[in-house]
Amino acid sequence: MKKLFPAAGAAILMMLLMSSIASAHVTVWPKATTQGSYEVFTVRVPSEKADVTTTAVKVRVPDGVEVSRTQPLPGWKTTLGTTADGRIESITWTADEGKGLTQQEFNEFKVSGKVAADAKELNWKAYQTYSDSSVVEWVGAADSEYPASVTTVAAGTGEGDGHGHGAAAGTEPAASPAPADADHAAAPAEKDSSLPLYLSIAALVLGAVAVIAAFARRGSKG
Repeated sequence: MKKLFPAAGAAILMMLLMSSIASAHVTVWPKATTQGSYEVFTVRVPSEKADVTTTAVKVRVPDGVEVSRTQPLPGWKTTLGTTADGRIESITWTADEGKGLTQQEFNEFKVSGKVAADAKELNWKAYQTYSDSSVVEWVGAADSEYPASVTTVAAGTGEGDGHGHGAAAGTEPAASPAPADADHAAAPAEKDSSLPLYLSIAALVLGAVAVIAAFARRGSKG
């Protein structure tokens, strides 16, 4: 019985560690939007490594969205990559010399644009550069170690398309509210997509505690 408690404690710590890692992904908000809508997209970047800082973040703009503006951010330089016809296809934010994000920090980079009328899904590929020149490529599938962030796109209603925003579920984070596109309203506050993960972890922890209690009762009866 004495060996059971350390094992259970280790399992709980492992689950908490996994939740911390999962929440440290580079993500783009909102997670859901509507065809033809104007949107403020937020690139949320946590820094994961202990001894180096995040010094640059590059995001490839999906084909299904036309980015028109970026929000200036003190301490960071914004560089736009464009196609021959002038479409913004990539955005790179680079920290000023000697600056960057430590492991205890994150930042949010905002852009505004219009979702295409025929878009089905926006796949945001991101590249996170650290001060040791290493690059983490957030380009994989949803179940990979380094997944690309995905925004699902619902069909437009035909009423007010092009001036509205995505559904309330999975909308832009409220941690750092930003002004929307000059001609359009700001997006509503986010529903945190990490909540289901934390609830699942809590359920697992409670289940582990229940098992331990059951063994304890059985041992006392014996």
